[in-house]
Amino acid sequence: MSARRGQHPLRRETRLVTLSFGGNDVGFAGCLHPDHGKDTCWDHRLTAADKVIGDQTPKTSLQARLANLYQAVRDAAPNAHIVVLTYPA
Repeated sequence: MSARRGQHPLRRETRLVTLSFGGNDVGFAGCLHPDHGKDTCWDHRLTAADKVIGDQTPKTSLQARLANLYQAVRDAAPNAHIVVLTYPA
């Protein structure tokens, strides 16, 4: 959740929260910089993404992390509709 320092973007009056996740959440955008060795960068990022997706540890798995995020949003904005967006296939 992004917010100005010291401010929380969600409150009880919030009515709609949209969340999206994508390649930049695992650092893919940095691989597009011309100074990066693209093959090495992509390999590193894909390996990191596979670790996150494959983690089955109860408290750190992707499923657990998303559940914690959704609960934090619900706690901060209990009256909001939460919409999770994805990229079109």
